[in-house]
Amino acid sequence: MHWVTLQKNLMKLFLTNGTEGKRLLSFKHGEMKYDKYVNNTFRGHIILANSFQEFYTETIEIVTSFWRDKKRLPSPAFYNETILWHLSNLRSLRAVDLLFHHGYPLDGFARLRHLKESALFLGAILSGLTTFSKVSGWNEGEEPQYLLTWEDYAQIKRNRKTEEKRILDLMIRKNSGLPEKHIKELVLWEFFFDIEVHGARLTYYCDIIGDNRISIVPVPKKVSLVMFINRFCEVAWMLHRTLPGMQLSNRGFNSSWKNKWVLLDENFLEMERSLARTGIKIAEVFQSFIQSKFKFNQNTCYDRRIPD
Repeated sequence: MHWVTLQKNLMKLFLTNGTEGKRLLSFKHGEMKYDKYVNNTFRGHIILANSFQEFYTETIEIVTSFWRDKKRLPSPAFYNETILWHLSNLRSLRAVDLLFHHGYPLDGFARLRHLKESALFLGAILSGLTTFSKVSGWNEGEEPQYLLTWEDYAQIKRNRKTEEKRILDLMIRKNSGLPEKHIKELVLWEFFFDIEVHGARLTYYCDIIGDNRISIVPVPKKVSLVMFINRFCEVAWMLHRTLPGMQLSNRGFNSSWKNKWVLLDENFLEMERSLARTGIKIAEVFQSFIQSKFKFNQNTCYDRRIPD
């Protein structure tokens, strides 16, 4: 009964008719207004982002249909785990998109950091630079074990962090073989993800510039929206390049899927080209980076890479 009394007191003090309080309702109204603004202002981005999410969903649906097949063929090692990794990425992408649409683009920006690294690791696996086991912190060839001691988990964490650093160096940093001037731009690109994840510094910056008005309810700010849109498209392009890796040489996708993949890839490329034409250095660098480190095409398979 004490708990019931406490809850009744909460409703009296904070809620209206037992539901939201007026301040929370103002948030929800502001979020709906923000969504309308985004949809009306950034049509090009909305079309590309929605098309990619539709295609990502379609791809996973195709793959899961293989699982439902009663006569399904055996899968290569860690193929199924990789599909679940993609499913997790798709859900994260949806969360990021919802944050963007409802007034929290830099919260979505922070979440993009996880997706950025996920795409890099998937790309490294498809390139033969690492394996699912190594990226997971397991010893190569051993089956995953989930009931472990704290000491085992600590060792797995150490293994994983060592391998992640090695792969990031090979894909995007000092050992990547990319031109030095490109590496410097990509270091700065990664830096902006990090300063938002650690302390929300970009959010703070965006709150102190402009007309000096403090708004609790989210209002559109072009600088934060543009930062999100540009980074979303780049991370989505990396993920897009890894999607053919969900097909197997004996379970390839049909020509319709492959044509869609090519069209989306061309749109991501044109997005970067248009940004480069405005003088943004990272856009030009990113095109070269994708062609160097994500050389996959619509025919790439998990178990058989197409020669370059």
